[in-house]
Parts: sequence; C-alpha cells; structure tokens
Amino acid sequence: MNKTERETIAYHYKVYCHNRANGDPVGGYEDMSDLFNDLANGDAKLAEEFKEIESEIFNAE
Repeated sequence: MNKTERETIAYHYKVYCHNRANGDPVGGYEDMSDLFNDLANGDAKLAEEFKEIESEIFNAE
C-alpha cells in the first residue's frame, strides 16, 4: 500500500472513530470494523496510524 492510499484510509478511519465517539449512528458498524481490521492486518504502518487515531479520539478525555 502506498502512502497516499494509507493516508486516505486513515482519514476515513478517523471520521469513523469520531462518529463512534460522538454516538452518531454508524451504519454497518461490524462490517466497517472488520474492513478496517483487515486493512490494518495487511499493513503495519496503517495499523500504527489506526492506533494513534484511536488514542487521539478515545483517550482524549
């Protein structure tokens, strides 16, 4: 996966996490969760970006 692809996916993951954190309905939560997990399992750099996003959003309190 190249840097541009990784950044695009990470951006959409961040939006997804913000929606979850704000209690907004996230259609197909399990499907989206599985998709992001599968993508992260295939790319170590993307997995690290996901961890940073989760820490930023869910541990910000």
